[in-house]
Amino acid sequence: MGSAMARRLVDRGQIARRWNRSAISAADQTRLGIQVVKEIADLVATSDILILSQFDDRAVQDVLNTLCAFDPSGKLIVDTSTVSPKCAGRRAGGHSGGGRHGY
Repeated sequence: MGSAMARRLVDRGQIARRWNRSAISAADQTRLGIQVVKEIADLVATSDILILSQFDDRAVQDVLNTLCAFDPSGKLIVDTSTVSPKCAGRRAGGHSGGGRHGY
Protein backbone atom coordinates (compact mmCIF):
# COMPACT_ATOMS: atom_id res chain seq x y z
CA MET A 1 0.00 0.00 0.00
CA GLY A 2 2.83 2.42 0.82
CA SER A 3 4.41 1.96 -2.60
CA ALA A 4 1.12 2.77 -4.32
CA MET A 5 0.76 5.97 -2.29
CA ALA A 6 4.35 6.99 -3.04
CA ARG A 7 3.81 6.43 -6.74
CA ARG A 8 0.63 8.53 -6.68
CA LEU A 9 2.48 11.39 -4.98
CA VAL A 10 5.22 11.26 -7.60
CA ASP A 11 2.63 11.15 -10.40
CA ARG A 12 1.09 14.34 -8.95
CA GLY A 13 4.43 16.15 -8.94
CA GLN A 14 5.06 15.85 -5.22
CA ILE A 15 8.48 14.97 -3.90
CA ALA A 16 8.44 11.51 -2.41
CA ARG A 17 11.24 10.15 -0.28
CA ARG A 18 11.06 6.78 1.34
CA TRP A 19 12.59 5.11 4.32
CA ASN A 20 11.78 1.46 4.69
CA ARG A 21 12.53 -0.91 7.52
CA SER A 22 13.67 -3.37 4.87
CA ALA A 23 15.66 -2.55 1.76
CA ILE A 24 13.91 -1.61 -1.48
CA SER A 25 15.39 -2.92 -4.70
CA ALA A 26 16.97 -0.54 -7.20
CA ALA A 27 14.40 -1.69 -9.77
CA ASP A 28 11.50 -0.79 -7.46
CA GLN A 29 13.11 2.54 -6.62
CA THR A 30 13.40 3.39 -10.32
CA ARG A 31 9.91 2.11 -11.11
CA LEU A 32 8.38 4.20 -8.32
CA GLY A 33 10.46 7.29 -9.11
CA ILE A 34 11.22 7.94 -5.47
CA GLN A 35 14.33 8.81 -3.55
CA VAL A 36 15.21 6.29 -0.87
CA VAL A 37 16.89 7.60 2.26
CA LYS A 38 18.96 5.17 4.29
CA GLU A 39 18.37 6.72 7.70
CA ILE A 40 15.05 7.71 9.21
CA ALA A 41 16.76 10.79 10.70
CA ASP A 42 17.34 12.07 7.14
CA LEU A 43 13.68 11.59 6.30
CA VAL A 44 12.53 13.44 9.42
CA ALA A 45 14.99 16.29 8.78
CA THR A 46 13.92 16.81 5.15
CA SER A 47 10.16 16.21 5.29
CA ASP A 48 7.19 18.26 6.43
CA ILE A 49 4.77 15.35 6.14
CA LEU A 50 5.55 11.78 7.18
CA ILE A 51 3.17 9.07 5.97
CA LEU A 52 3.19 5.72 7.73
CA SER A 53 1.90 2.55 6.15
CA GLN A 54 2.81 -0.32 8.43
CA PHE A 55 1.69 -3.93 8.64
CA ASP A 56 0.60 -4.19 12.26
CA ASP A 57 0.47 -2.61 15.71
CA ARG A 58 4.02 -3.55 16.64
CA ALA A 59 5.50 -2.10 13.43
CA VAL A 60 3.64 1.18 13.96
CA GLN A 61 4.88 1.45 17.55
CA ASP A 62 8.45 0.67 16.49
CA VAL A 63 8.44 3.31 13.76
CA LEU A 64 6.78 5.97 15.94
CA ASN A 65 9.27 5.34 18.73
CA THR A 66 12.11 5.73 16.23
CA LEU A 67 10.57 8.93 14.81
CA CYS A 68 10.28 10.44 18.27
CA ALA A 69 14.01 9.96 18.81
CA PHE A 70 14.54 12.54 16.03
CA ASP A 71 12.02 15.10 17.33
CA PRO A 72 9.24 15.25 14.74
CA SER A 73 7.82 18.43 16.31
CA GLY A 74 6.10 20.52 13.65
CA LYS A 75 5.76 17.57 11.28
CA LEU A 76 2.43 16.22 10.13
CA ILE A 77 2.39 12.46 10.68
CA VAL A 78 -0.29 10.63 8.74
CA ASP A 79 -0.79 7.00 9.67
CA THR A 80 -2.55 4.84 7.09
CA SER A 81 -1.66 1.58 8.82
CA THR A 82 -4.26 -1.01 9.67
CA VAL A 83 -4.10 -1.27 13.44
CA SER A 84 -6.32 -2.18 16.34
CA PRO A 85 -8.37 0.52 18.10
CA LYS A 86 -6.34 -0.21 21.25
CA CYS A 87 -3.09 0.61 19.44
CA ALA A 88 -4.55 3.81 17.99
CA GLY A 89 -5.68 4.92 21.45
CA ARG A 90 -2.27 4.22 22.98
CA ARG A 91 -0.56 6.22 20.24
CA ALA A 92 -2.87 9.22 20.63
CA GLY A 93 -2.25 9.35 24.37
CA GLY A 94 1.38 8.32 24.35
CA HIS A 95 2.79 10.89 21.95
CA SER A 96 1.08 14.04 23.12
CA GLY A 97 3.69 15.16 25.63
CA GLY A 98 6.86 17.13 25.11
CA GLY A 99 5.33 19.64 22.70
CA ARG A 100 4.18 16.93 20.34
CA HIS A 101 0.59 16.44 19.34
CA GLY A 102 -1.03 13.01 19.28
CA TYR A 103 -0.53 11.06 16.09
